[in-house]
Amino acid sequence: MKSRKWIVCAACAALLAIAAGCAAPGGAAALSEADADVAARVAQRLAVDPALRDQLFGIDVAGGEVTIRGTVRSEAERLRLISAVRGTPGVTGVNDRLRIIR
Repeated sequence: MKSRKWIVCAACAALLAIAAGCAAPGGAAALSEADADVAARVAQRLAVDPALRDQLFGIDVAGGEVTIRGTVRSEAERLRLISAVRGTPGVTGVNDRLRIIR
């Protein structure tokens, strides 16, 4: 159980580091503080969902609009992920870039 919590914490930390620290090409500023907060909330929400917490997804936020990338195992898992992201405070829209791997 301890190792599972560590994996979840490590995944969240990685997502937060990516969301908060990456600068866009061409010298553009990193995520705004509001977008970084949204990214953190999304990562936290996914980390506590038993069906989603053991997976890694790419999360990009721009103006409150979240783009999610990665693979899921089923349409039901895809819908659950999108619903979790949409239900996160501060999210204004969701761009689905998920692929279903069967």
